[in-house]
Amino acid sequence: MGRQMTWRKSRKMAIQLLGISTSFLIFNVGYFVLAIGQMVYDSSFGASLMFWFAPINLCTLQMVFPFFCLGTIPHLKQKLQLLNPWRRRAVVHPTEYGRT
Repeated sequence: MGRQMTWRKSRKMAIQLLGISTSFLIFNVGYFVLAIGQMVYDSSFGASLMFWFAPINLCTLQMVFPFFCLGTIPHLKQKLQLLNPWRRRAVVHPTEYGRT
């Protein structure tokens, strides 16, 4: 009530929602076409393909979902570089004084 929604505050959430909904539509378009074909054309339309689409559609969205969320974490590249064990570290070597 009286609180306005600003784009800056909800940008990350909107990007996540857009990515998740787009991936849902992309991965399920084959299943949707087969289901509409069964309803409109013939009840056995694409019945053999339905056995392939159902398990794939159940798994793909859950596998893609974390990557959409990772993409909205600020400074993700720097945080991942800190976890890299092979990154370049500043090495300090002892020096010998008094030698000429």
